[in-house]
Amino acid sequence: MIKTHKTTIFFPAEREDKFEDIKKRVLSALTQFNAEKDVPPVTSTDEFELCVSRKVPGKGLTFEIIDPDKRVNEVYMSKPWDYAYIKFRVPETRGECSIDRADDEG
Repeated sequence: MIKTHKTTIFFPAEREDKFEDIKKRVLSALTQFNAEKDVPPVTSTDEFELCVSRKVPGKGLTFEIIDPDKRVNEVYMSKPWDYAYIKFRVPETRGECSIDRADDEG
């Protein structure tokens, strides 16, 4: 499952799938939601990153960008059903990523 701060995208992914390929599938899904207020319009995989959430003592929930060359089983070793989150690139910050606070449902 892939989440923005309000939208969830569901599709099956094999444990051996690379996140580079998953990112292309996410782009395809995101282009179907151009009218959604919480989904910025994107036209390429360069406009967003996929991230994994990590609970860090003293900091709370943080988001770590997933290397596109990694496979699902390398990122989600203990919880393969966990979410990946989308960080959209913000043009006014010169390509840095921004994410609205994602709900911690787990």
